[in-house]
Amino acid sequence: GRGKMEMKRIENLTNRQVTYSKRRHGLFKKAHELTVLCDAKVSIILVSHGSKRPHEYHSPCSSHKEIMDQYQQILGVDLWNNCYKKMENDFNMLMKANERVNKKIRQRMGEELGELTLKELCGLEQNMQKVVAEIRELKTKKMKNEGSKIKKKINQLTERNQKLKQEIRHLKNTEMQEKFRTYGFMEHNGETNHRAAFHIASQASHIFAFHGQPCQPNLNNASYRIHDHFHL
Repeated sequence: GRGKMEMKRIENLTNRQVTYSKRRHGLFKKAHELTVLCDAKVSIILVSHGSKRPHEYHSPCSSHKEIMDQYQQILGVDLWNNCYKKMENDFNMLMKANERVNKKIRQRMGEELGELTLKELCGLEQNMQKVVAEIRELKTKKMKNEGSKIKKKINQLTERNQKLKQEIRHLKNTEMQEKFRTYGFMEHNGETNHRAAFHIASQASHIFAFHGQPCQPNLNNASYRIHDHFHL
């Protein structure tokens, strides 16, 4: 037959989980039998190491709380009293710690300083000086960073301004060149082309001759023409 199992922790994880599952089902089966056969109220809560949730069983006609309350009533004990006292002690400790922190904050704001001893005042002064030094250091660092950002922005704007000036000069030069091409005033190797100017002057002489009155002898003299003065 099956040998007797030694009562010690099963080291193999898989075997331990299998054994836990089998024994749990057997235990819940026995608890249900007690509930039905003996009209007993049973409450079982199992928590296994590594399990994501506890396993529980209670008699169908009752609940865990009802069974615990009945247990306390029969024995005249308070199962939660120690827990409540511990929670109360922890709460009081947290309240005192919170009050100490708030008091230190108020003292750093210049309040409630009269309660401090000379040694405590000196310590507070040193702490405040340290805090001020850290604040100044951080402020200086931030000011340098802001200054670097502003300087970078100025350089970008200056560079953009120079580019805009170059573009404007280029547009002006292009516009002047177009005008020179239209009227013939183009420069070649640094010298201005005067041919168009002379041509305009010659045309002007004919205009003046056309508008002269025939009754004026100087203008009717064939040997005298205005355009002769423009002859090169």
